[in-house]
Amino acid sequence: MARIIRIALDLTLISLRNVGPVVSKAWFSAKDYFTTTSAKPLVANRFITKAECTIDKVNETLTQKVQKMRDSLLPKELEYLEKEIEKLQPHQYVQL
Repeated sequence: MARIIRIALDLTLISLRNVGPVVSKAWFSAKDYFTTTSAKPLVANRFITKAECTIDKVNETLTQKVQKMRDSLLPKELEYLEKEIEKLQPHQYVQL
């Protein structure tokens, strides 16, 4: 069970690390565009700046917590894999 959870956490980490920069780039491109139009006050204000900082901190915190959870499962997975290897070793050699 720990192995399945660890794989799910690995996929979550990969998603967080890959999706975050894409969304960030898209947001800053849109924000850059809007600052050249009459909608500038909507994106160039203190509330948006604080929201950007908050979202960035939440993303970092979430990534750290998921990584910590994944790392805590690694010893259990190692123990499981060692037991599986021990089960296979007696049957590994074929008598001719």
